Amino acid sequence: MKNCQTFFIVAVATLFMVANNIFAQTFSGGTGTEADPYLISSKADLDVLADSVNTIPYWSSIKHFKVTNDITEPFQNRIGFFDYEVNNFIERTQYAFCGHFDGGGYRIMLDINMPDKNNVGLFGLTFIGGHAIKNVIVEGSVIGKEFVGGLIAEAHVGDSWKHLISCCYSYCDVTAVGTDGYSIAGGLIGSGSAIIVNCYATGNVSGVGDYVGGLIGWHGSKTGPIINSYATGNVSGNNFVGGLAGYTDIAIFNSYFTGNVNSAGDSVGAIAGYIRSDSNLIKNCYYINTNTKGNQYGTLISADELKSVDFSQVLNEGDVSGEWLGWLFGSDYDVVLAGPWEYDANNINQGYPITTCGFYTHITDHTFASHFTISPNPASADVVTNFSLLESGEITLEVCDIFGNVLISVTNFYDAGEHFVPLDLDGLASGSYICRLISKGKQIGIANFVIWK
Repeated sequence: MKNCQTFFIVAVATLFMVANNIFAQTFSGGTGTEADPYLISSKADLDVLADSVNTIPYWSSIKHFKVTNDITEPFQNRIGFFDYEVNNFIERTQYAFCGHFDGGGYRIMLDINMPDKNNVGLFGLTFIGGHAIKNVIVEGSVIGKEFVGGLIAEAHVGDSWKHLISCCYSYCDVTAVGTDGYSIAGGLIGSGSAIIVNCYATGNVSGVGDYVGGLIGWHGSKTGPIINSYATGNVSGNNFVGGLAGYTDIAIFNSYFTGNVNSAGDSVGAIAGYIRSDSNLIKNCYYINTNTKGNQYGTLISADELKSVDFSQVLNEGDVSGEWLGWLFGSDYDVVLAGPWEYDANNINQGYPITTCGFYTHITDHTFASHFTISPNPASADVVTNFSLLESGEITLEVCDIFGNVLISVTNFYDAGEHFVPLDLDGLASGSYICRLISKGKQIGIANFVIWK
């Protein structure tokens, strides 16, 4: 009997190692460590990740993943889910994503249609702590039964408060079709115990049941605040429906909402449908719709006021993020805190303030460039820009302040391929800046960076 047990253990261990090796070989590169993450460059890579997480218990634990380019072939699966077939909570999370994922600022197209399943999103279930998910951009459509989100359907942290979702953006329409009372749907996250920093969602979010939010449906206990974030889509549900959060029992700071909220219930509002703990924790938050039926969390202002040059500074004056992140992360919080609000000088957000990330790159026209980054960031002196051109041509590098004023402009001819171009920042004071990459009169890249002296 003992020999049989030994054989079984060895066989399972061997199978586990073989499975890991097979999956590792089918990514686009990397070994899964922090220094050498698995590289995700295609829908096929995402499918391998989903199959690994969804079939091998705890497979993604402590592994690192990084997206290396836009993934335009629609991903139709989900990464992680609750295993309701077992009673033990920990065992229920054995198929959760519990690694570290860096989206690199690239877009991932989604076409997920699972109306008969819970836990539906790019990540169906995450169960992690630390600096886990950042720089992910999703767009498309996500349809599920309950617990539905563009980025994450359900986020858990176990005994940790440090589940940080930073610089993640959802352009997805999210729909929860469950009919038994609960929808729990959000443009970014369906249900989450997470710190949400410098994130936004622009799609419409709808559910026939309760707990629906433009950013997050249920923002629950053992969690951290929402900071420097916004939502712009329309939100509809039965009850506990809000522009940013359907339900929350912790703080929302320096954020805004520009859509409309529709609800049949009484717990509805432009910022949050219901706040369990203390309404005073909603600080420096704004909305532009009247919400004739609903609570008064946040401040009603006009669209023109929200779009004004000075209003980004109003959002920045609510300086509470350092206090909260310092408490949650200690002295290291500055490495995860993203940049300040900026005035939308180029109308890339319909004139509304832009939430920025020091490490986030946004390419506005992928026809000419495949990436654009700045390092070091933050910088104390000069920086080096790194961009890859798909065709030769005249390129202009512009450095602007947050109001769009051009402070530095350098034009040169570059061949197709990758380039590392230094920029002399002499004379610029400490603060936040924007660097633009311009070709043929088009902005083909934009990156935000910070100077600290």
